Amino acid sequence: MNPLPRVPRSGHLRPYAAAGSRHASFTLVELLIATFVGLLSLSAIIAIIISYVNSRNRLEASVRLQDNWARLQFLLDREIQESVPVTSASSVSTSCGSGTIRLSLEVPGNSNRIIYYTSAANLRRCGPVIDANGNLGSTVADQLLLNDVSSFTADTSDPQRPSFSLSLSDAGGVTYTNQSHPTATTYRSRPIN
Repeated sequence: MNPLPRVPRSGHLRPYAAAGSRHASFTLVELLIATFVGLLSLSAIIAIIISYVNSRNRLEASVRLQDNWARLQFLLDREIQESVPVTSASSVSTSCGSGTIRLSLEVPGNSNRIIYYTSAANLRRCGPVIDANGNLGSTVADQLLLNDVSSFTADTSDPQRPSFSLSLSDAGGVTYTNQSHPTATTYRSRPIN
């Protein structure tokens, strides 16, 4: 009987390696599970990042709206303190743009009234310009104060202590509403020369 001839083995034909040997490999199921877990982790990380960015954007918008409110409150408080009669009547005529008059201030020594009015979603000021020293000039200008104003109302039932309420909104859906305190906006009476 002749022994069977010996067939030489090629290097690329290797038998399946047992677990723990140098040539152990992953099965297709293990690779699919690892890929699924990796994608799940990646999607969770992306969701956290998106949530953080949205939260940061809402916070920045809120701070910006509060800053706009504070600036307007400072301007209004100062001008109310300098004025005498304060009204919210819409019968006051203005040479500036058209809109709904919300607040009218008469400043002693100046023939031009200061008018705050809303036009679309804008709050505007029509009246004597304020110079670099904070004094009112003789020329009248129409100035845009704020965009994205949802509402602006003035309560002048007590002309010596008017109050106002302002609601601002952001394109991202953030809103900020606040009301002034009448005691902070009391006008100072002084004789007119």
